[in-house]
Amino acid sequence: MIPGYRSFELLGRGGSADVYRAWEDSLHRYVAVKVLRPGAPGDERWRTRFEREKALHAQLAGRGLAVVPVFRADVTSDGRPYLVMQLYDGSVHDWIVAEGTTFTDAQAVAVLRPVAEAVQGAHDLDIVHGDIKPENILLSEGGPALGDFGVARAVSSPRSGSKGPGASLPDRRLTLRHAAPEVLDGEPPTRASDVWSLGSTLYRMLAPACAFEPRSGESLDDFRHRVRFDPPPPIMRQLQDGVWELIEAAMAKDPASRPDARDLRRSLDAIARVQLPTTAPTLTRGATVVPPPADAPPLPPGTGATVDPEPPPVEPLPVEALPGPVPAADAAIADAAVTATGGPGPADGGSASATTADPAPEVAGPPWPNPSPFAARHDAPLAPPPTVRGGRRSYGPPAPPAGPRRVPSPV
Repeated sequence: MIPGYRSFELLGRGGSADVYRAWEDSLHRYVAVKVLRPGAPGDERWRTRFEREKALHAQLAGRGLAVVPVFRADVTSDGRPYLVMQLYDGSVHDWIVAEGTTFTDAQAVAVLRPVAEAVQGAHDLDIVHGDIKPENILLSEGGPALGDFGVARAVSSPRSGSKGPGASLPDRRLTLRHAAPEVLDGEPPTRASDVWSLGSTLYRMLAPACAFEPRSGESLDDFRHRVRFDPPPPIMRQLQDGVWELIEAAMAKDPASRPDARDLRRSLDAIARVQLPTTAPTLTRGATVVPPPADAPPLPPGTGATVDPEPPPVEPLPVEALPGPVPAADAAIADAAVTATGGPGPADGGSASATTADPAPEVAGPPWPNPSPFAARHDAPLAPPPTVRGGRRSYGPPAPPAGPRRVPSPV
């Protein structure tokens, strides 16, 4: 389909474009390729939209913001525009479906903090995203990112169509569940409507359903009325202080009453400061954890295609390999010297074993394990390594002698 790319696999379908996972031969990696679907109307208009989307992603990613990087924009051999982007494991929506549960408060805050900053970065460029929702927030080990600026527009860009409660929706690609009430009424999207969508997305991450879900048999006017006048239903779980207040502020009915994206980010920062350090979650079955295709060209020699083997585990030194027993009177001094200096004690030339004339047999045990990822994430203090004491493992400094050392007086 596209020279230099192979093993196309459909990941999802949008309003007029399909997204594939594909292998890029030149850089030996998987990428996401967004291609205009055959027969989509307004081909020239979509070509312009793809070019604008590429430029927006490049501008925001160049500022270090959490948006999906776009690597290339071109046209296929049959004349369809396409974008080559970084591949992510899945979206927030995919995570909810895969895990069968909602995000914790800390996880949701960790995801939305960089996304709110990216939205503010777009607003600083007078660009409105216009379609923020769980499906457009992508997750990977490198952190979350906001994607799909295909419907983004300049703040001052007019939108055709009648206005008012009886107007038809001006854009058939609009996501009803996360659209602000003024957008449902036919108004163009604004910075304030992006903030509403961020609040609605946060609500969905914490609740089993969206705040405003279209009901079976419900007319569009009835749905508009609910979004315009009904408050978001309460989330039936204990939320951390400040989370519900943030959702209510972001989903205020009056656009002028909503905070901007920068204030929303500051509120998320304040909530995060009273939480345990938490990283944004990733999908356990990600799109990127796939072996290269069998027909992919091999890497040039010497490019580091292999992974260094794991070092062999360090086994504890058996007691039999240590020097012989030391006098009982000097055992505590020898142990103290080893513990204090990390090397051999002067009393016995290096013995770390507090044995008597009849030492206890060695008790085998596993090597001291590496710290777990959980401990590393939460900065938990690590326990000190054990010392071998008389065939038993001790996890603290050696106990002091039971009493003062008695030195026999000369006769």
